[in-house]
Amino acid sequence: LEATRRAIRVRIGGGERWAAIEDAGRLRDALGAPLPVGVPEAFLEPVDDPLGDLVSRYARTHGPFRPDEVAARFGLGTAVVVETLRRLAAAGRVVEGEFLPVEAVSGPLTSEWCDTGVLRTLRRRSLARLRAEVEPSPPESLGRFLPAWHGIVGGSRLRGIDALVQAIEQLQGAAVPASALETLVLPSRVPGYTPALLDELTSAGEVVWAGQG
Repeated sequence: LEATRRAIRVRIGGGERWAAIEDAGRLRDALGAPLPVGVPEAFLEPVDDPLGDLVSRYARTHGPFRPDEVAARFGLGTAVVVETLRRLAAAGRVVEGEFLPVEAVSGPLTSEWCDTGVLRTLRRRSLARLRAEVEPSPPESLGRFLPAWHGIVGGSRLRGIDALVQAIEQLQGAAVPASALETLVLPSRVPGYTPALLDELTSAGEVVWAGQG
């Protein structure tokens, strides 16, 4: 690319970088970067906001970022970057906010910025991921889960009163026919169930039954 005059080497922030030759004028005017000899005049024409163009491109090609990251990238002062970002924000090209998780931020807390298009993409993808996490399970999976969860298949590790309390907690709020409660429902969930166990809980006030209908 350098041989075909499509890329140039410039020094930015104390280090040598590759850049598209179309950015030669922006790098010179925004950062004071010395340019190699032989850059065509067409690429040296001044633009309205060279630094704004560079910072805006950084924002479009990165996720949420802090001003000091841009400052380090271009060898600029943080205050200069913040001023440029505020100018871009006024034009609706970037937004300021709190986007990064706390554990991902090192050093003192500062403002965070993001390109508006990048932010829309992040929100859209995050929402799609959350929707995928709460998609309903197929009936077959639910049919396998419920008997195991209720301790009907595989048995419960608990016994006696503890097993009965767990079964009642799982059934609370559900309408269960009284005729089936102590003959089918509880015996299938509580190993060694006897009516005396339920009497013990109701006598102690730990369980209250309410009729429906």
